[in-house]
Amino acid sequence: MMISTRSLWWAAAAVLLFWAVGGYNRLVRMRNAIQQHYVALDARLMQRNDSVAALIAALPARVEPSLVETLQAALGHSRAAREQARRTPCDAVAITNLGVTETVLADVQARVARVLTGVGDALADSTLPTLVEQVAQAEAALAYTRDDFNRAARAYNHAVRQFPTRLLAAVFGFAAGATLPALAGTLARPAA
Repeated sequence: MMISTRSLWWAAAAVLLFWAVGGYNRLVRMRNAIQQHYVALDARLMQRNDSVAALIAALPARVEPSLVETLQAALGHSRAAREQARRTPCDAVAITNLGVTETVLADVQARVARVLTGVGDALADSTLPTLVEQVAQAEAALAYTRDDFNRAARAYNHAVRQFPTRLLAAVFGFAAGATLPALAGTLARPAA
């Protein structure tokens, strides 16, 4: 019994259709994973931002007002970028902006840590070391959550760029996302 050419075309079309549906569903699942990981990341960012805001309120008078203002501005930019990324966590521009603001905030926090290390007598206030410790703990928890988000984003980006899935990505508008930079611990408990 001979299989007709028409039957072969139908079989090939069915295989192509099933592959396309499977590939599309895979990309949707991976994009949803990024969004789920961003929800956890957003909560950690909010927790860290709240800890930094509490620290700003408790900074001693010996810290330069311009440095405190710089920290407040960096925190404000971080919050704005977090809000933008919350709306579109798979958007490369939003995540890149968040990464830039996080880098700036980390740099300013490192400057504050250096100043606090040099102002040992200002640490006699019992709340400041506790607040610094809270920020450090929030940063550590944020690092793990950031890594989870980045793993999901890298897996999605790999799938979007992989042939032949990139054909589906182009047709259905799946664009590659961005990852967040890994930041070193930015604020450690200063030595008293």
